Amino acid sequence: MTLTAEQIDQYCDEAAELGRQYEALKSKEPYHINIIDELHANENAHTRILIRLLAYKQAGTYPFLESFMTLLRGWTEAGLEIGTPKIDSNTEYIDGLIESPRRYAVIIENKIHWAVDQERQIEKYVLGVRNHGIPSDRIWVVYLTSDGNKTVEGYSYTEKAKEIVQDRFIPLNYRSDILPWLKETVLPNCVVKEEWLISALKQYIDHLEGLLGLRTNQKQIQKEMEKYILQKAGISGNADPAARYAAFKTMEERFTSLLQLASNGRASIEAGLMASFTEQSTRYFESNYPDRAFDFNDKTSLGYYQIRPANWPQGVHFEWIPLRGEQLVEGKDLTIVLHIEPSRANSLSGLIAGLDADADFEKVPGRAEGLSSKSTSTYLSITKQFSRSFIHQSDQERQECLSSFYHEICRAIPIIDHYLFP
Repeated sequence: MTLTAEQIDQYCDEAAELGRQYEALKSKEPYHINIIDELHANENAHTRILIRLLAYKQAGTYPFLESFMTLLRGWTEAGLEIGTPKIDSNTEYIDGLIESPRRYAVIIENKIHWAVDQERQIEKYVLGVRNHGIPSDRIWVVYLTSDGNKTVEGYSYTEKAKEIVQDRFIPLNYRSDILPWLKETVLPNCVVKEEWLISALKQYIDHLEGLLGLRTNQKQIQKEMEKYILQKAGISGNADPAARYAAFKTMEERFTSLLQLASNGRASIEAGLMASFTEQSTRYFESNYPDRAFDFNDKTSLGYYQIRPANWPQGVHFEWIPLRGEQLVEGKDLTIVLHIEPSRANSLSGLIAGLDADADFEKVPGRAEGLSSKSTSTYLSITKQFSRSFIHQSDQERQECLSSFYHEICRAIPIIDHYLFP
């Protein structure tokens, strides 16, 4: 829905007026506090909470995961057993991933706060999981939204992804699916001794009800706001349901359009910040390595950003992790690592063995423990905190900020060169 300037002005005025009315009603209600409300949980926080619940084990089984899987179309018919899956958040830049090696995988993409879909985002996740050896007909994608009004964009869930996933793309939402599941299935089945789990669930359920305007103490506010909306639309509260439904749907569509504009505007600012990030990084390497080419792989839509000397193998690079545009706005610390992909370990065995025994490499800042461990692919890790986040820094401050990382971690370059090109 394309909005004109006049419509934007009108809808913004309506939103502001409704906001004032809502706050006036809310101020009359009894005091209410919820810890999660105060922490301002974003998509990542909601995903972590969901994943922790799904990973809960009881007597060797996953009772919450088993009930969650019944929400997925085709799961029961597939006749699969839960087994002992890996259940992770923010793994390979996927919000949530439930994976049983070579048997099945469930990709969870969380859009509870209307995060913008990224180019080929879901396609990349699906192809990545399939490369793990998961059969195409055993891959599910859960597209999780607040109330079902946000739908996936075709440039994210592409035709290529659709060919693989087919009818196993599952649009779930917190209002109609997750909240009822938590209240009716998860909470009642918690054993009494799990008091911390029960307490956390009650807080989270209350938080979601508040987010969705469903708290008991919000019901009167809801009724008053409905009357107010109908009044502004010139419709009596006694009008037939079809007229009232149309009025609410019109208001919903207007605010959804505004929300999408705001979301796109935020994404535009994040893109500008990432352009500055690349500019500053390029400037550093061109200045300090004038005779050498570097590749900059901006994958912040997927949560990472790689920098690699052009003559290094693809599996060896410096990587900012995790890194998304919102972190440059909200975060005050950044992390860069030296990453050697485990999948390339055989072809890079000489490099790995050399670094493991190199005394000079031991002195490089950020030296990670367990270099030879198969469980790690991080060989250096540097994290720094700053007094101001990236968005608030001047051009010079950004240059100094990134240079402080690069000066340290780039001490590894000649050492790696030595083992890659003996």
